[in-house]
Amino acid sequence: MTFDQAYFESQYRDYERQNPIRKLAFYRKLAEMAAADRNRPRILDIGCAYGLFLAQLDDGWERYGEDASEYAIQKARERSSSVRFD
Repeated sequence: MTFDQAYFESQYRDYERQNPIRKLAFYRKLAEMAAADRNRPRILDIGCAYGLFLAQLDDGWERYGEDASEYAIQKARERSSSVRFD
């Protein structure tokens, strides 16, 4: 299976609607609670797609995103240049 633009357009027609701000804020709170004792926490999002969750974390985090889709990674890079996407 190829995870290209056609895949995302057919499976995730409205990706941002499927990942509303309240959902991302909930995940951000969980990550912040888990890393509360760290000066510069690091996080790796495997299957990050467009990087919406990582974009919710501030630059105090070392943020890394991985995805099988080069299309999704390119979209993620366009969204957030301060996150390392591979």
